[in-house]
Amino acid sequence: KNKDGIRYIKSCKWFTKIWKSYKHNDIIYMYYLQDIPKLNSTYWLYDVGIEFDMCPTITDVSVLGTVHTLSLYRCPNITNVAALKTVHNLTLYKCNVADVSALGTVHTLRLDYCIKITDVSALGTVHTLTLNTCPKLTDVSALGTVHTLTLSHCYNITTDISALGTVHDLAIYNCSNITYLGLCIF
Repeated sequence: KNKDGIRYIKSCKWFTKIWKSYKHNDIIYMYYLQDIPKLNSTYWLYDVGIEFDMCPTITDVSVLGTVHTLSLYRCPNITNVAALKTVHNLTLYKCNVADVSALGTVHTLRLDYCIKITDVSALGTVHTLTLNTCPKLTDVSALGTVHTLTLSHCYNITTDISALGTVHDLAIYNCSNITYLGLCIF
């Protein structure tokens, strides 16, 4: 979609090393990176996605904001994701992100094992939202306008979740401290 953004990524000084990469179903997978790698000319990313896995030296993701689909797995030094607010599909897995307030414009957002997240009130405009194992999360009452919401293993959600009654597709798994499900009909 955005050639200029991809050209910028390709010219970025971080793109120096890659240990393993492959392309499958229009998604480029990159593992065990020392730095974000230089994408060679065969990796044009127009409408495809990028997945980074086990990249401890990546801290700045601002150049990835124009990518359509982005997955960041086990990138513990990524803490600021505000620049990713224009990514259409975004997955953050085991990233040390605490502030997700800028991600309310992401269409599909998956937050897995993001143990520092405490506030998701700005994510009510996300279309599809998955919150999995976010142990500091206690209140999801602002998510009633999300179309598809999955809550899994968020053990500290203790607030009344009756506001989620307007969610079109709601799935709640192993959130053991939710005690009031006033919206459920059995």
